[in-house]
Amino acid sequence: MKRQTCIRLLSCVLLSSLLMTVCSMASPLFPLHTGVDQNCFLTVGKAMLSGTVPYRDLYEQKGPLLYGLHALAAWMDSNGFFGVYLLEILNLTWVLWLYCKIAGLFLPERLQFPAAALSGFVTVTAYCFSRGDNAEEFCLPLVLYGLYAMLRCTESGTLPCRRTHILCGVLAGMILWIKFTMLGFYIAWVLFFFVQTIRQGQPGRAFAHCFLFLSGMALTMLPWLAYFAYHHALYDFFYVYFYSNIFLYSRSASLILRIGGILVQDVFHNFCMTALCIGGVLYFVLKKDSCKQTATRIAIAATYAGLYFFVFAGGVRYRYYLLIMAGYCLFGIIPLLRLWAGMGQKRWKTCMKLAFPVLYLLALYPASNCRYYLGKPESYYPQIQFAQLMEQTKRQDEITLLNYCFLDGGFYLESGALLPDTRFFCRLNIPKDQLPEMYQEQDRIVQEGAVEFVVVRYRMREHLWRKEPCAALTELYTLIGTAEEAHDGYRYELYQLRDGSIAY
Repeated sequence: MKRQTCIRLLSCVLLSSLLMTVCSMASPLFPLHTGVDQNCFLTVGKAMLSGTVPYRDLYEQKGPLLYGLHALAAWMDSNGFFGVYLLEILNLTWVLWLYCKIAGLFLPERLQFPAAALSGFVTVTAYCFSRGDNAEEFCLPLVLYGLYAMLRCTESGTLPCRRTHILCGVLAGMILWIKFTMLGFYIAWVLFFFVQTIRQGQPGRAFAHCFLFLSGMALTMLPWLAYFAYHHALYDFFYVYFYSNIFLYSRSASLILRIGGILVQDVFHNFCMTALCIGGVLYFVLKKDSCKQTATRIAIAATYAGLYFFVFAGGVRYRYYLLIMAGYCLFGIIPLLRLWAGMGQKRWKTCMKLAFPVLYLLALYPASNCRYYLGKPESYYPQIQFAQLMEQTKRQDEITLLNYCFLDGGFYLESGALLPDTRFFCRLNIPKDQLPEMYQEQDRIVQEGAVEFVVVRYRMREHLWRKEPCAALTELYTLIGTAEEAHDGYRYELYQLRDGSIAY
C-alpha cells in the first residue's frame, strides 16, 4: 500500500473515531443510547446469540442483516453499545474513504480529504442522523460505493465490468437485507447502465450484466434462506419483513401532506444537508463544465431521484429516513471547494488552511445531535433509575420485564433483565387494526401477571398514552417508580407485580 494511501486511510479512521465519539450515543461518552429503534436492534441481536430467531420469536421488522450486525456488536459488548460504537467507526471510515474516492473524480488531490471531512461532518450532524446507529447509516457506504463505481465509468466513458456488476449486486443484496426501501438507488443504477449498453448497440451484454447483478443479489439471499429454513421460520421471515413493511406501515398521504413533510422533515430540520444535496445535484445537472461527461450529470440526477422516490413512496416519514440521501451532500461541497481554490490571496488561503481544523473541532460539539446528553450523569436517565429500583428487590438474573405499549426504550438492556420470552416484546408503530395480536399479546401478559416488572411511557406534553393501559396493570401491579426524560418529552412509570399475584 502506498504511503499516501496509508496516511489517508489513517486520517479517515481518526476522523471517524472523533465524529462517532461526539455525534453518536453509542460512544463511551454516554451511559446508554436513548433511541428506541437502536435498542430494538440490540435486543434482537442479543437474543440471536442465545438462539432466538428474529420474526418467529421476536417481532421486529427491520432486515436480518441489521440484526446480525447487532448480534456481532452484542458479542463484543453484551452490556451496552460499545460494540455498536466500533461498528459505526468502521462504517464511517468506509464512508469517508468513499467520499475521498468520489471527490477524486472532480477535485485535485489536495482538496479530496477536506471534501470528505466536510461531507462527513454534514452527515453525522444532520438531524436525520438521529444520534447514530440507524439502518440508513449502515446502508450509506453500500450506496456510496455504487455511486463511485458509476461515476468512475461515466467520467471515463466506459461501462462497468462483470466484476463490478456482481459486486454492486452483492451490495444491493446487503441493502435488501437491512432495509429494502433503500434499493431505489440500485434500481436506477441498473436501469441507467442497461440503457447505456443498449444505446451502444450491445443488447446481449446489457441483459448479461443484469443477470450478473441479480446473481450478486442472490448470493446474499442464500445464507438467510438457509438460516430461516433451518429454524422453520421462512413464513415468519417473509410475513414480518416484507408483508408487514409493505402493507401494514405504508399509508396514503395527500399531496399537501407529502409537500408538508418535505418542507418540515427535509428542509427545516435538515436545512444544511438538504441545501447541499439539492444544490449539488442541480449544479452538476445544469453546469456543463461541472464534469467531463453528460452521462455523469444524468447518473447523479437519476440515482438521487430513484433513491428519494423509493424511500418515501409509502407516504411514511420518520426523521432518520432522509439520512440515506446524505451521500449527495458531497456534490454541494465540491463547487464550494472549487470556488475557494480559484480565489487569489494566497496569504488568506494559508490562514484558512491553518484555521480549518480548529473551526471544525469548535463546530462539532454545538452541531452534534447528542450535545444535550453530553455530561449528563447516569442518574439522569430513567432506564438507569429503574434498573436500580428493580435490583433492590430482585437479583439481576431473576428480573422479568415487559416494555408495555411503546418501542424498546432501553430498559431491557440497562436492567440486565432476562431476554424477552414473548414475541411482542415492545409495541411497534403499526396501527391496532393492522396488527391486533400485538396489542392483545401485550395486554395478556399484564393480565396474567406473567412478568415481574412493567414499564410504561406517557407523553409529557399530552399527558396521554397513545394506548390506554389495560385495567389489570393497576389491579395486579404496584407503581414503584416514576421518571421523566425532558429532552424527548416522556414520562415513564415502573410497576411491580404485587406479592400473592399469580405469575405464569
